[in-house]
Amino acid sequence: MATLRLTSKSLIQPVKVAIADQRSLHIWDTELSGFGCYISPKGKISWLVQRWTGGRESGKATRQVIGKGDLIDLQEARKIARRVLLDIDSGIDVIERKREARKPKVQQATIIVSEAIEKFSDLSAPWNSGRTETYLLERQRRLSVGLAEHLSVPLSGIQKANIRVALDKKETQSTRQALYAALSPFLSWCLENDLIETNPLASISAVPPVASRERVLTKPEIKALWSASYRMPDRWGSFYRLLLLTVQRREEVSGMHSSEIDFDKVEWTIPKERTKNGKAHIVHLSSMVSAELAQAQGYIFPASKVRLRGEKTEAHISGYSKMKSKLDGYMKAELAKDGHEFKPWRVHDLRRTAASGLAEMGVLPEVIERILNHTSGAAGGLKAVYQRYEYMKERKEALEAWGGCVAELVGAKMKAVAQAS
Repeated sequence: MATLRLTSKSLIQPVKVAIADQRSLHIWDTELSGFGCYISPKGKISWLVQRWTGGRESGKATRQVIGKGDLIDLQEARKIARRVLLDIDSGIDVIERKREARKPKVQQATIIVSEAIEKFSDLSAPWNSGRTETYLLERQRRLSVGLAEHLSVPLSGIQKANIRVALDKKETQSTRQALYAALSPFLSWCLENDLIETNPLASISAVPPVASRERVLTKPEIKALWSASYRMPDRWGSFYRLLLLTVQRREEVSGMHSSEIDFDKVEWTIPKERTKNGKAHIVHLSSMVSAELAQAQGYIFPASKVRLRGEKTEAHISGYSKMKSKLDGYMKAELAKDGHEFKPWRVHDLRRTAASGLAEMGVLPEVIERILNHTSGAAGGLKAVYQRYEYMKERKEALEAWGGCVAELVGAKMKAVAQAS
């Protein structure tokens, strides 16, 4: 373990090293024995004390975090450390003292996991200010699915081992990373509100984000997808076709409602509560899309049966994984007919495929960005003026052209499927 006379200046380099190497560091003070700090891979500092009782060979180490670097400065941390070390030397069990101090608060909060998740996900809560409803619902879903085996048990009973198992059950890095990203703020909130004594995620290394994907479906794959979609249940086949044609996100398309569609203007307005960036988004409905929608009422892709407290209620489709597997099977068969091999793909790849197709057609990057409802970080000047322009006419023309491009590509397949059915 590294030793150093801890000063604000001397800690600059270790923080840089921790961030650059993406590893945690423990630095011990040469001025006050037993006082040190923990530096996380993100460069966050926590002050701590450690004292051995009974010697290093057969004794016991008492280690305690006494504060975070962004809340307590070094000078104050050293003062607190002296007091805590003095208590340890006097025979006081400071760990048990801290545990007992917290226990009354925790015992009062007898809450099960599902209740904690629901409270944490409350759209009107101050800690969720600025979050969109779509984001909160997706985070709540990830928590509920990830902790499915523990929803009815007391929150205080969740241990590090339970969290590790939940993460390990995720088959891909992206799903593990998504669950970790949902658990981190949730468990921090639970700790801050005295619902748990310790954060079981604190000593589990963060799951690194997945590298950006570049998967774009080939023309044979698009044709196979289109043919396969007609073998799916009606609403699911149309759902996959609209994902490709509208270039919007999975949750935005699956939650499409007739109240969001202006059939006269041939426009679909996704409300800000359902978009990723929290801004309402207008999508032109090309001729191909309009043919799919007709004059639908309610959810465009309704769930088969949804009951809440015994009463039937309106909801849109879910269970994406099961249907995606079925679609993959049909696609594999279609590709094999033409001697092509099936390669795994994700639903979000359809969005990238469409964006790539628009670019190939010569559509300006700014127009594609608007179609995708991406938010730019540019500040001001002439560029900001252009960014305020919504390119509505250009977006309409681009989506209409994209629909025509898809129609031309899959036309023969569409006729073949229609004749077969």
